[in-house]
Amino acid sequence: GIPPPPPTSSSGNNIPPPPPDDDAMNGPSIESPFRYANLCCDKWPEERLAYSLPFDDASAMGEAMTMILRNEFGKIGLAPQDENDLIGRLHWGGEDALQDVLDKCENKTDPLHVGLANFAFTYKVDMGLGSDDHRKCIENLTNVTKNLSYEGKLGFAALRGLQGVAFEADELFKEVAGMKDADGSDWLYQRHFGQYLLVIKEDYGGAVKALEKAYKSNTKKDPMTIGWYLTALAKSGTKQDIQSMATVFDEIGKLHEKYTDAAVIREEFLNNFDIKTPLIYETLTKS
Repeated sequence: GIPPPPPTSSSGNNIPPPPPDDDAMNGPSIESPFRYANLCCDKWPEERLAYSLPFDDASAMGEAMTMILRNEFGKIGLAPQDENDLIGRLHWGGEDALQDVLDKCENKTDPLHVGLANFAFTYKVDMGLGSDDHRKCIENLTNVTKNLSYEGKLGFAALRGLQGVAFEADELFKEVAGMKDADGSDWLYQRHFGQYLLVIKEDYGGAVKALEKAYKSNTKKDPMTIGWYLTALAKSGTKQDIQSMATVFDEIGKLHEKYTDAAVIREEFLNNFDIKTPLIYETLTKS
């Protein structure tokens, strides 16, 4: 039959869990790579992650890779631990961390909390960008734009970009370009400017440059940076980009040697989405 449509912001969270998967990445949580990657590209998970994605969609692959990295890096303690570390949670992303930020910012109207809440809404999949709660947050945001924190300004720039208001997004990103975060780094600017170039401007060469800076200048392994960086490299697609992708997979812990899904995603990226069927992949893993 026809798969059900992805949930809208009004339907709440009563979505059936995806089918069980032998890597134990299953269950009703939206933190499941199946559901998340498919929500990102309006697909509904009917099979394993590897085979339910559109194979030629580097963006969906990048989102799925981000999910796998959150899962694996979380197991080794790289996720933010302190419940008051809102900035760390915004950096980390993912539905649960972003919901934590929104819970902490609820009913607060000062520039810091409004800016962080907008950032969280902008990158949340379920009840996120453009939801009723987000609209209320944007109304508050427009009153405090002059006093936003570094993260708040970046979230505002990202929001305008994703809303398609390019002239305003360009100005906002320009404004943040010279600034640094509390640790004296601008990796977060590079991450979000890179995503803007990747998704909105479709300037893949520019996106690769920005996301490479974000990847190399951040001492921590950041799942969102890595997912978007791999997507940009895939869409740019030069020989050098393919080489860079192979290097990234090695540097992030060679997960492709341990997990089927990471292996499939790596094969897809490195072979320019040339593998079309599970069967071909099975023979490849046996060889």
